[in-house]
Amino acid sequence: MNIFNKLATIDRRIIFLLIGIVVIIPLILKLRMPVRISQEVRSAYETLEDLPAGSVVLASIDYDATSAPELTPMFRAFLRQCFRNKLKVIYTGHLAIGLPLLAAWMAVLRGQFDLGNAPHIFAERQLEFAGEVLKQKSLFSAQKRRIHQHTHRHVGG
Repeated sequence: MNIFNKLATIDRRIIFLLIGIVVIIPLILKLRMPVRISQEVRSAYETLEDLPAGSVVLASIDYDATSAPELTPMFRAFLRQCFRNKLKVIYTGHLAIGLPLLAAWMAVLRGQFDLGNAPHIFAERQLEFAGEVLKQKSLFSAQKRRIHQHTHRHVGG
């Protein structure tokens, strides 16, 4: 009997108990992992810090909902640093979902910073337009699918 067969015969309650212990111990002991800041991150941070107030920064939002949990905290930190230093941020995005994600974040950040009439206001208007274009594309695709299904249903009969 090999190791895999032995593991397969273990009662699943014991496996769940072991998993629970492994999860609970770090919570009880409040283990802390060291956070190391890479040279690339430090360089990017210092570059933004060295820019004079009013400088223009181009921010690209080229990610979608699948990578948002990983990239959103970094992007929000970037925006907070820009707004704290009174930098003007211009947004761009090549993926359809990126700019609508930005609109949601801007609603949160607007309450934290006095954003005034900075260029991002223009970007938000563009977001509304992008949202309308996206809706139109979606409606067009749905109509195209219906036509395709309708024509293929009647061609053979």
